[in-house]
Formats: sequence, C-alpha cells, structure tokens
Amino acid sequence: MAVSKQLVKSKSGLRMVTTNASVKSPFELDEPEWEADNCCTNCNKCETRFDFLKRKHHCRRCGQVFCNSCCDNRLPLPRFSFVDPVRQCGPCAVITKKENEFFHKNLKPFLNGGTFTVSVNDNEPELGAMYICKLTSDHQTITFEGGNATPVDSFTISCIKDLEILLENSNDKAGVPIGIVVTYIGKGDQIEKVKLLVAATPNKKQSIAWIVALQKGISMINNTNG
Repeated sequence: MAVSKQLVKSKSGLRMVTTNASVKSPFELDEPEWEADNCCTNCNKCETRFDFLKRKHHCRRCGQVFCNSCCDNRLPLPRFSFVDPVRQCGPCAVITKKENEFFHKNLKPFLNGGTFTVSVNDNEPELGAMYICKLTSDHQTITFEGGNATPVDSFTISCIKDLEILLENSNDKAGVPIGIVVTYIGKGDQIEKVKLLVAATPNKKQSIAWIVALQKGISMINNTNG
C-alpha cells in the first residue's frame, strides 16, 4: 500500500510526514517538545552558563538545551522524518547512529522479503510449501505470499511480543540464524506462534538478512518503548 506523505516545516527543520496517522510507520517517532529557553540558564551537559556569546541550542531528538560544544552533532534522523541532518547532543547522537544502521542496512532487506517454510502454532509445515515473508511498504504488517500453499495470516509488528532466533549451532550465540519463532497477539487477543525456517533456495542469504532485519527492527521499537 502506497503511503501518502507531505513536507511540513517545524521549528526543528523540514520533515516528510505521513498524511494519515493510522498508517504511520512504527519506526517513526513524534518530534519532541522543546525545553523552554527561559527555564535554562546553563547547558544541560557541561553546565556552562549561557550569555550573549554562549548561545542556547536545542537537541532535535530529546528537545533539551545545550551549548554549541555539547550539541554539535549533525546527523540524519529518519525516525523523526527529518529531510536534512539535524543538530543532536552527544548521547542522542550515539543512539541515532545505531538506529541509522537499521535504516541504511536492514530496512531494504526487510521490505524485499525472504523465503521460508512456515509452521503455525507448532503444527508441521505444509510439505513442499514455501512462503515469501515481507514487510509492507507502510512498515506495519508482515505478510506471507505462498502461491497455492495454505494461507498464513498476516500480523502487525506492533502485535509482536517475543522473538526467538534459531541458530545453526545453538551453542554459538553469534552463529548464523536458520530461522525465527515469532510470538504475537492474533485475532481475539489469542497468543499465536509462527515458526519461519530459512528455505533451501538460491536466495538463502536474503532470507537470513530478513531475520536479522526483523530482530533489529523490533529491538529498536522495544528500546524506544522502554
């Protein structure tokens, strides 16, 4: 589904936002409230007192006030839909750099999808059936395209409660993933489980990249929600 967006100007900069909040990407965050200038006499980091020469600057991620030295990082901030790199404080810049790796490296494989054998709620997978699992363009839903195979229900990533990575060598925590078990809240608030195993196809690496993308995307959302 195509997502309609519009360019808006805020006090923090230009942002490309969705016109319909109901299809807003779960990876996106709302712009923070700015700390009031008249409440800040000192930098929130180094505590240097502001004056005519030592000016106040707002971090576009947390909204707090800092001096220039403590808020001199200009980085892309896709989670807030900014068009251009924006000013951020040191701690926020560290978080943003880590999140930007997801947008630069993992989001595209997530959207492109991977090929898996699928079993639902511990049932045996359908013999010979393979599904292309992918994230929808609005970043909200995981879908299963299986040709003539038995349909598998799609689910929103906001309903995901737990991920279990299946490794080629279970004793090697940094090993190659061969599958993933997703626990989510389905219809009627029922707890559902779907097990995806990487299919033995030429695009096996793409499927492994999809698992990594799912894990990193959900981790980013969960870390934001505290």
